[in-house]
Amino acid sequence: MPQIFNLKHLVFGVAIALTLSLASATAKADGVVFSGQVPGGGTGFGNSLIILSLHNTPTEVGGVAWNGSADVATGNPGDVDLGAPHSQTYTDAQLAALGFTSSNLNFVYNVNETGSDPNTVLNSLHFTIYNAAGGVIYSSTTCVGCPGNYPVFEQGQGNSGYLFTLDATAQAAIAAFLACATCRIGLDSNISGTDDGAEDFFIVRADTAVPEPASMLLLGTGLLGVAGAARRRFGKK
Repeated sequence: MPQIFNLKHLVFGVAIALTLSLASATAKADGVVFSGQVPGGGTGFGNSLIILSLHNTPTEVGGVAWNGSADVATGNPGDVDLGAPHSQTYTDAQLAALGFTSSNLNFVYNVNETGSDPNTVLNSLHFTIYNAAGGVIYSSTTCVGCPGNYPVFEQGQGNSGYLFTLDATAQAAIAAFLACATCRIGLDSNISGTDDGAEDFFIVRADTAVPEPASMLLLGTGLLGVAGAARRRFGKK
């Protein structure tokens, strides 16, 4: 009995330690946080507020920025589909008019691969806020959930994808952005494992993008898997 008692404590200790570790990483974050899958299917480019579209193989690296007079591609410019309704920056007035606030502005990563390997690896995702002259006044630094595997789960551009919410620091930056009459917001990303279609990122309000419950259980499932592995390992001794 003492051995079983200690094993149970060890298993739960591992799960708690992993949970606290993730919580600590999130607390130190300054950017976006993966929150689950958003279903809905492909609805086309014109039906979403697409901020960035990347298209290349086997990697897609780039972003859209504001230089003081026009939108420009960053990173590997050839990877960026520049120009509306694809990659474009947005002003505070555009987003505020659509009901966006610091607490409901989210990003969705839409995977559009149809080749033999439908998985992608999202290595980074950052947003940047520019003043009217093109100067950077804020740039997020972290992505909780990057790098990570993000396979196709509903084909087509627009509407469905992987939801990324903002942590408290990033929300404060968005609040300042929405109060700035001449500021713009852009996005950049690094994706690997691509083999054909374009990947898109669009802006969505939290009240219109609810993650699937199954996706929100992934963390709990992972912790249970660690606990089960530890139990089986000790059971063989």
